[in-house]
Amino acid sequence: MAILDIDIVKAVMNVMDEYGDGIRYDYDRFEEALNDEAPQLMGECYLVVLGMKSGIFDVMIFDENISIKGYKEFMTKHLSLSEQEAVFLVAVLQRLLGQMGYYFTVSNMDELVEQSFKQGDLEHLAMVAKCYYDGFGIEQDYEKAFQIYSYLYGLGYQDCAYYLGDMYEHGYGVEVDKDKAIMFYESHEDDQTCLKLGMMHLFGLTDKKDLDIALEYFQKSHVAEAYFYSGCILEYHRRYSSAFQAFYQGARMYDRHCLYKAATYLKTGLGVEKDKRLAQQYFEYGYYLYDGDCTYELALLQLEHGIYEKEKQIGIHYLKQAVDMHSQIACITLAQFYYFGQFVKSDKQKGDYYLKKAYEIESENQRILKEYAHEDL
Repeated sequence: MAILDIDIVKAVMNVMDEYGDGIRYDYDRFEEALNDEAPQLMGECYLVVLGMKSGIFDVMIFDENISIKGYKEFMTKHLSLSEQEAVFLVAVLQRLLGQMGYYFTVSNMDELVEQSFKQGDLEHLAMVAKCYYDGFGIEQDYEKAFQIYSYLYGLGYQDCAYYLGDMYEHGYGVEVDKDKAIMFYESHEDDQTCLKLGMMHLFGLTDKKDLDIALEYFQKSHVAEAYFYSGCILEYHRRYSSAFQAFYQGARMYDRHCLYKAATYLKTGLGVEKDKRLAQQYFEYGYYLYDGDCTYELALLQLEHGIYEKEKQIGIHYLKQAVDMHSQIACITLAQFYYFGQFVKSDKQKGDYYLKKAYEIESENQRILKEYAHEDL
């Protein structure tokens, strides 16, 4: 099946801007407007409309922790979509949610809190605290979240240890205290606390930086981010086969960073037998998830193996999309193409534009790194 194009997101936003958000409930009119807006993306239009008809988009609005894997499994089973179509649709709907800024309000939160305290419903109180912590359905309020989580923890409800540790680590609703953060993380072992302890040892936020201890914690966690960090540490120690297995686990959860790393290993045969078909599939999924590195690799595959002019133009299209995803290497590559007239008509002005874009991305990356380093001091 041909690679689906994420430009459908722009088409949907244009339709919403012109006709208003309500058009998505008028399915026939919505599909007609989408097809008019992007006649070259008929398959993508069909999938987006299906996502609206099935109610999945509305469910996602009220889902604070969207699981790509979970939605993919639902779509393949109940909507008869292929894995590729399902991953694409989840990624597109998730991106639309981010751009459209949907927000709902829980109007009776104070009443819910009072009832939960009276009834001693710890599970419900934990849900309320999470709403305050995330700002989900209510104005974000770390102090209230901290108060409720502290109350719950005092009653032996240890599932909130991660949140108390995170608030002490970053100063959310309470003054920063790294020692208390570590104390809470160490008090209860679960996927999130193990991830946090691994990160603290990895980045030297404990007494000393220790990759081996960090790896031990990451390997106790089963979240995609932990698989990614495990893979990176194993890669640093040149344990490539084990690194691939870690990245592969994260890739099966559709984490874009793990997809890129696993695909790179499969492409080169590092630590695993070469499988260019699966490598391309993982690059595609990363592209759907708006990963610049995966999109850049897709562009190269198209340019390297494309025979016809149309295939080469598709490769340039992916490169330009990678630029939109802030891929510095995509900017540099496009600049070179325009300077030397490779795959495109020679154009020094465009070459200068993409080279300048590369410098801007580098400057922004350096700024972020400095801010991050400053926060950790």
